[in-house]
Amino acid sequence: MTRRWEGARWRGVAAAGAAAVVLVAATGHGLPLCAYRPPESRFAELQGTGHVQWRDGPYRDDREASLSGMLQANALSVFDSEELGYRVDASANALWDGSQRDVRIRATGELKRYLAADRFGLASLAARFGGLADVEVDVTVGIGLGRFRDVTPLSRALAVHDALLDEGVLVAPLPDEALLDLGQILGELGVEDLVVAERVAAHFVGAGVVADGAVGPVGLLRIGQLLEAPLAPRLCGWEVHASLGGAIGRDDSDALDGAWAVVGRVAFVPDRVSQITATTRFTGGVRAPVGATAEVSVVAARRLAVGWEARAVYEGQFLATVAEGAAPRFVHDLSLVLGAQVSSRLGVAFTGSIGFREGDQEVTTDLALNLSYALR
Repeated sequence: MTRRWEGARWRGVAAAGAAAVVLVAATGHGLPLCAYRPPESRFAELQGTGHVQWRDGPYRDDREASLSGMLQANALSVFDSEELGYRVDASANALWDGSQRDVRIRATGELKRYLAADRFGLASLAARFGGLADVEVDVTVGIGLGRFRDVTPLSRALAVHDALLDEGVLVAPLPDEALLDLGQILGELGVEDLVVAERVAAHFVGAGVVADGAVGPVGLLRIGQLLEAPLAPRLCGWEVHASLGGAIGRDDSDALDGAWAVVGRVAFVPDRVSQITATTRFTGGVRAPVGATAEVSVVAARRLAVGWEARAVYEGQFLATVAEGAAPRFVHDLSLVLGAQVSSRLGVAFTGSIGFREGDQEVTTDLALNLSYALR
């Protein structure tokens, strides 16, 4: 009885092990995206969103009739190499509701000079424009530690690899080193070129994993389609930096208003279809009255199906000012977004958000349908 039970137990263990192997194989390659270390990271994107709303109230005299809307444009360019890195981030927002208009523009430029062990010196320039009476320019310098890497090329390489494996074009998976090499190829050459598709096909053939030893025209066309398919950027890394600088234009003053800041950022990819980023920022003034602000933002995105993505964004802010009668203020905003990529450029998103600020009687709720167009 004991031997029979022991034999059944080991057969059960073997069956469980085989099932685990099948499950791992079914869920794709186990190479983590953050294992990718590109010599250079480049990413650029221009995106626009907007909505228009018409409302006519219950009164015949049209006292509540109004046309409102929002237009927003965001531009981002990031570059990182072993010795130098920069980031340019700009946004413009235009809001209108009846006769009321509001336009706000923000732009930030950041330059990093890397030293040994991912230590860096930092210089940045930020400008905000909310009208002629609301202009502010910040200039800061600082030091920090850490680095971010764009692992999107490896993510795209894995997508191509797994699709060709499922379709039978590949008879065996590539080893990790060959997959990392493929990510380097896409990172150096880009994706929107037939020559790149041919280079990718040659990489598979050279590794000896292609059925019949040749990809063929159909396989080459399929590789091109996979390379050009929309794919959300993937980032890995972390950084912490401290800076000291000044703001010109705050409170209608031309004097330099000194400020300090400590910022921490992290980005990681828990699996192939998810991205989580978080930022914590502490800022304060140098001269009295001393004020301090703490900000936290967390963004979690996950691809649900082909062309669909869910995104959750939390933004919290704590403001404290050392002044008689001043009380700390809290701000919380949470938004949930379900988006679909209609084409490689056009996207549609359903957004629901709730917000609460100190002193509000209840939470603020917003529902919106947004269209976006991106140039990458």
